[in-house]
Amino acid sequence: MGKKIKKSRSEKDNFKNNFLKVLFVFLWDSLFLLLSSVLFFVIGIKASRFAQNNMDKINFGGMLSSNIEVVNANYAAIKMVLFWLVFWLVLSFVIYLLLLSFFKGTLWLKLNGKKISWKKFFKYLIMNLIYIIPFTLISFWMYFNGMFSSLFFLIFLFFYFYTISCYYLSIKEKVWNTIKSTFVRGLNLKIIFRYVLFSVLFFFLNYVFSNFTFSYKIIFNLFFYVIFLSVFKIYMNNIFKVELK
Repeated sequence: MGKKIKKSRSEKDNFKNNFLKVLFVFLWDSLFLLLSSVLFFVIGIKASRFAQNNMDKINFGGMLSSNIEVVNANYAAIKMVLFWLVFWLVLSFVIYLLLLSFFKGTLWLKLNGKKISWKKFFKYLIMNLIYIIPFTLISFWMYFNGMFSSLFFLIFLFFYFYTISCYYLSIKEKVWNTIKSTFVRGLNLKIIFRYVLFSVLFFFLNYVFSNFTFSYKIIFNLFFYVIFLSVFKIYMNNIFKVELK
């Protein structure tokens, strides 16, 4: 009888602990999405206003002029607009990368009871660069070549290995050891099966909810997405502790 009571209390404590972790992940990820949205919105507005104000100064008809000075002046104006548009794009990417590294680093370090430090954040920054830059370039190449089904599969694989690396980096010291462990020990059939099962459940529920009609359907789907990923991260983190020792 005493063992049953202890077991019941232990299950309640585990449920409460996991619930608090899910709540933390949900609030933390929501803050990250909010700041990221504000970042892209502000930079997007500034870039569009800059382009609009400066494009009005360009005389496209003058580019066909026989006057070299007029042609050069218009080309210089176009170059300036393109330069600053690229600048805003790179700036938004850099700030987003810093936000991602800070929020992901803090999240996974807290989940695994590790000390939070700038050194750890820098490691997450390096890891994000290693993952995101090649992933972005390959994604664009596949998109422009019409490889949509393969692109979906790439995103599916990326999210799996990236999640494992986030976990490993919170308990290991070196970035390269983290990535090596991810691709060597990440090929675990038990983990892959649970990841696929969880993903299928997500797509099924997302499909069911997307068929409902809401006044704020996008907001509802985003809310559902963040909650689901919060549960997913805690679920996978608990599995990693058992399977990736």
